[in-house]
Amino acid sequence: MKEAFRKLSILASFLLLSQFCSSTEEYYLLSEVEGPVEVNCYLLYAMPTREAAIFDVGGPLESLVKIINEKELTLKYIFITHAHWDHVEGIFILKEKFPQAKVCLSWEEYEAMQDYTNFAKESDPEKFNKLMQDSAYARMVNINLSAIKPDIFVKDNQECEFGNSAIKTIFSPGHSAGSMCYAYHKFLFSGDVLFNRNVGNTDFYKGSKKDLVQSVRKLYRLFPDSTIVYPGHGQLTNIGSEKYENPFITIEGGEWDVE
Repeated sequence: MKEAFRKLSILASFLLLSQFCSSTEEYYLLSEVEGPVEVNCYLLYAMPTREAAIFDVGGPLESLVKIINEKELTLKYIFITHAHWDHVEGIFILKEKFPQAKVCLSWEEYEAMQDYTNFAKESDPEKFNKLMQDSAYARMVNINLSAIKPDIFVKDNQECEFGNSAIKTIFSPGHSAGSMCYAYHKFLFSGDVLFNRNVGNTDFYKGSKKDLVQSVRKLYRLFPDSTIVYPGHGQLTNIGSEKYENPFITIEGGEWDVE
């Protein structure tokens, strides 16, 4: 039986057991892997305010919801890095359980997601039909994306008050038209923009290799090397190692280097 709640790495296991501290608060980070393509979904919460935020909703998030209820947290935000189906599958279930939580998405992504299903069908009908034979994929792709109504359209360099600090937004197009990354203290939630020694693909609707290169280098410039990167899939990493060792995009080169 597939384990419902998994840690991303040894470091993430440590996060489950230990608190982080800034000069003004304590904060905690937990993760859950969801869906047929194993999306990393994150729960961040701060003490003593007990405010919580979810980053991406790849499924019902039963384990993270349980933590929210057991610790009597207030889910303040649901941050969506981008609206590809695998990252929003559980949005309606989560919003039903926590109606006060504000769904946050960029306007650029909201506009583009209206066309995602048609693009998938028309760009490669054979592949689309094959995927739809898998019940898990079919369930995911049949989500009515147009029914997702953001409460907050987040913009680049915006601050969303959280705990005794703020979650900062970084507009990061390339993998999708309106991808957003989110930063909090030493954490960067990168969605499908930056992975451990990899980057997001750009063959989806309104994807752009040039934009992705610019977005990844923007992250390299904005954040210190010690920043821990929590991606939408796979293992965590850090800005410093990706800046110099990512084979696709480094700070000055890489296989995807474009003018």
